[in-house]
Amino acid sequence: MIKRPFCNKFDTDQNIRRGFAVCRNSKRAPHLLIAIIVLLISFALSVITVEIMRGFLSQSIGLGLSALFAIAGLITTSLILTRWLAEFKRVEGRLATQIERLMLLDNITRTVNQQSEMAAVFRFAVQAVEEKLPADFVCVCRHDEVAKTLNVTFAGVQKPQLAEQLGLGKDDLISTEQQHLQCCVSSNELVYEADLSDIEPLFMRALQEHGMRSLILSPLSIEGQVLGVLVVAREQPHGFPPTDRDFLRQLGGHVAVAAHQAKLRMNLRKAYDDLQSTQRAVVERERLSAIGQMASGIAHDINNAISPVGIYTQCWIDRGDELSAEMRDYLAIVGRVVEDVGATIARLRDVYRPGAGKSASEPIDLNLIISQTVELTRARWSDMPHRRGITINVVTALEADMPRVIANSAEMRDAVTNLIFNAVDAMPDGGTISITTERLVVGEGGKALVRFEVGDDGPGMDASTRSRCLEPFFTTKGERGTGLGLAMVHAAVQRHGASLDIDSAPGAGTRVRILFPAEDDVSLAETVDASIEAPRDLRLLVVDDDRAVLRSTAYVLELSGHMVCVAEGGQAALDTLHISGELGDRFDAVITDLGMPSVDGAHVAAAVKANAPETKVVLLTGWGDSVAGDADALPNVDFVLTKPVQIPALRAALAQI
Repeated sequence: MIKRPFCNKFDTDQNIRRGFAVCRNSKRAPHLLIAIIVLLISFALSVITVEIMRGFLSQSIGLGLSALFAIAGLITTSLILTRWLAEFKRVEGRLATQIERLMLLDNITRTVNQQSEMAAVFRFAVQAVEEKLPADFVCVCRHDEVAKTLNVTFAGVQKPQLAEQLGLGKDDLISTEQQHLQCCVSSNELVYEADLSDIEPLFMRALQEHGMRSLILSPLSIEGQVLGVLVVAREQPHGFPPTDRDFLRQLGGHVAVAAHQAKLRMNLRKAYDDLQSTQRAVVERERLSAIGQMASGIAHDINNAISPVGIYTQCWIDRGDELSAEMRDYLAIVGRVVEDVGATIARLRDVYRPGAGKSASEPIDLNLIISQTVELTRARWSDMPHRRGITINVVTALEADMPRVIANSAEMRDAVTNLIFNAVDAMPDGGTISITTERLVVGEGGKALVRFEVGDDGPGMDASTRSRCLEPFFTTKGERGTGLGLAMVHAAVQRHGASLDIDSAPGAGTRVRILFPAEDDVSLAETVDASIEAPRDLRLLVVDDDRAVLRSTAYVLELSGHMVCVAEGGQAALDTLHISGELGDRFDAVITDLGMPSVDGAHVAAAVKANAPETKVVLLTGWGDSVAGDADALPNVDFVLTKPVQIPALRAALAQI
């Protein structure tokens, strides 16, 4: 389909076609009618004159005068007709110019009103004026009322070098304090300078120096507010007749309306996008809240389940003299895994409760953590792929004599584990996982940093995936993925004051880099000395609704020489306390679980303090550090410990009784 010419685009407009028809049809009939009328008048005058003179003059003289008057009438008629025709053609030409300008204005207005961005509105208006008015230089400037400047938004394309020479390229600034510009933006009136010779303002002088001789500044205003200025210049002095000035004045108003509408559409689109983002955030928050409630219950059950494993493992490690070195190593691995499982469950809240708290940190050897984690995950990156005929190699390059970093060892093992698992999943056909550590110094005499990097030679990520990979629940693994691995790593990195960077591209693999501040004069978290022993022969009441946890806790306390009484559940604990009170045989301390049906640990603690305020209450909870960190909300509790129970922490609490 061939495009129709610019100005013929709206020829179908009936009003414009009717205007042209009037002009075309008026070229013959009015002229002929006027000529006939003048001739008849001249002939009548001639006849009347001849009849009057016939009585005074001879017949020959009368005929001569009659012919003379007829010729004079014809000459007069011709002169009048010529003058009238010239005037009519001038009016007709002006009317045709006005119609052409109306068509151009209609064309520009319709087109700019279809644009969705202000830049597109200005660009089309400038191009149309430059090509169809025409003009030698055109630009549009946006008005900044506060800064009192005009910002060049779009300059004409016919002479781009002229725009650069004039300093009117895109984003150039022009001060509105110059006389003519100030008049345009303050009075909201079109400014026409017919001859730029000997002009003082720098802006117009620059135009004059580059060949421009006449200039129009048309304000783009709507409701009294000047949005910008349309600058139009020609090389001829007095180059803008009234029709062009009227056209540019009207065009300024239409362009301002279109630009204002485009701005409103842009603001509406932004508001709609913000609303969608808010809705997504609300939905995500509700989703995380629901998951958090579910995860909290799961965390409690898992902590209860692994508590006996951790307690019995620690008991056997304490009796290390009776075991072989190999068995002690195995038990150490089991104990470390139990500790990591408990820490992982505790960190679930960091996904649905950002900033819930910080785990205890200490100076750790990152290289040791990495070596332990590589060994713990060997089944995932080596054994399981081998069964499918796939080979994945782990290559480590750990710098010797690395400074320690202040971190939580369990969280770091979990972070390294997640990064290794992600690298394995990224290489379904096998490949190499590279793990490196390096000491860095920022600036001369700057602070030391420790860089930790895990890389793979998998397919890599595109920009869209890279931008979302740290979001909770975002996954590219389908049903196999949870979308929590990298999110938890990112949360742990932020808690430790470190930074995380991901370098990835399609076909180039992925590298995750973490920068830790090296150990400095930082106050370390208090750690529990495992050698602390509680006083022997304490009379203790242990309360829990989980029989396995109850038996294991009582077992470790009995090994330490304490007299232990157990109560399976909160109601049984109240009954035991009542009986012991009647017998006058009080407990030195009560160790109770928090979450129990019917009568929970808080009620047990309140009953203990009501009957024997001097009795200490140790609260065990599977809900994680969030309860331990909010001990002030439990007024009847002296110590709060998390599950799985750490024997050194339990001994330290009892040692204070």
